[in-house]
Amino acid sequence: MLKFENENEVKDFAQSNEILQIDIKFTNLFGGLHHITIPVNRLNNVFIHGIGIDGSSVPGFASAERSDFVLIPDISTGFIDPFFEVKTLSLIGGLYNAINRQPHPYDPRHIAKKAEALLSKKEYANKSLWGPEYEFYVFDNISFKNSDNIAFYKVDSN
Repeated sequence: MLKFENENEVKDFAQSNEILQIDIKFTNLFGGLHHITIPVNRLNNVFIHGIGIDGSSVPGFASAERSDFVLIPDISTGFIDPFFEVKTLSLIGGLYNAINRQPHPYDPRHIAKKAEALLSKKEYANKSLWGPEYEFYVFDNISFKNSDNIAFYKVDSN
């Protein structure tokens, strides 16, 4: 993990390592991964002002009338993403209210930080580890039919 001190360090790292874009990731309340990718030259003040997003398009976040959020990347979460076609620096971000800059109450990172803060005050917790649960399913064949007087499905997996 790459830990930067400020936006200038990110810019210098990007220039010296031929990084072309920055990808900022966040998850919705149900664990769905979302991201916004910007060119490196659009990085100005993103760590201060964030990137505006419409929270109503993110499942579980907000109704349309209360959906203005900013995504602010966490400068300590940088890594080179090996899955992009061009060299990309990836950061994990947090969601904040666009008007008052308070953390969004349904942002999983905010929830985890609050839970960790509560645990640290308890006698029985001196360390907590948080991370995603990676799941995937691979099926070799799926068959189904739904018509008059018949309905079935069949899943084959080695």
